[in-house]
Amino acid sequence: MIGWWKTWKALEAKGIMGINRRNADYVLKYNKRSLYPIVDDKIITKERAIAAGIHVPEMYGIISTEKEIEKLDDIIGGRSDFVIKPAQGAGGDGILVIADRFEERFRTISGRIISHDEIEHQISSILTGLYSLGGHRDRALIEYRVTPDQIFKSISYEGVPDIRVSHGRDEGRTRRNNGHDGHSKNNDRASFFGSNGSLRSVHVYSSRLDGSRWSNWYRHHPSYGDRRYYGYL
Repeated sequence: MIGWWKTWKALEAKGIMGINRRNADYVLKYNKRSLYPIVDDKIITKERAIAAGIHVPEMYGIISTEKEIEKLDDIIGGRSDFVIKPAQGAGGDGILVIADRFEERFRTISGRIISHDEIEHQISSILTGLYSLGGHRDRALIEYRVTPDQIFKSISYEGVPDIRVSHGRDEGRTRRNNGHDGHSKNNDRASFFGSNGSLRSVHVYSSRLDGSRWSNWYRHHPSYGDRRYYGYL
């Protein structure tokens, strides 16, 4: 316990902010509570972005009720890849990324083969609120699957890393990358590899692997073995 306390104090001395302080001192302080319902709903957020002229992945369709699950075939049509998300999910839970299809089967980004019935069951679970904030009923969003540019190949294992820009004393960014341990959390990965970079130098200079019990700093991506984990963002 004392070791963790020393580590926390050392990080704080270097100006590294914890997620609780980020939420309390920045997210809650500078964002109006009345606007939370907009950003907590991916469908509303997407519609607002489109109206503002911001490019976002194409939305193929929305399923709001059990009856509407019958529209799934019409929504995906002959597409071989797509993404299904809970509109009000949190932490990437409930996201199903389909990378390919053949005959009546579908392959997820992790290589798992699933049936049409399993996809319908996933949508049904989303509608019941299994993955939503607060556990209330939700809607399922079906959209275009974004494939990463080759520029990310050396610093992210499959999937698309999300990039978060923070503005403060030292401008920087944090990118959540995917690991290769199996199941979905934001593009079918349960763990992630976080890396920090400077907006001034645009170089990745540190990385972190978050596990269920502890976190360690790495100079290499765990999915790539000895490949050096440095590159441009």
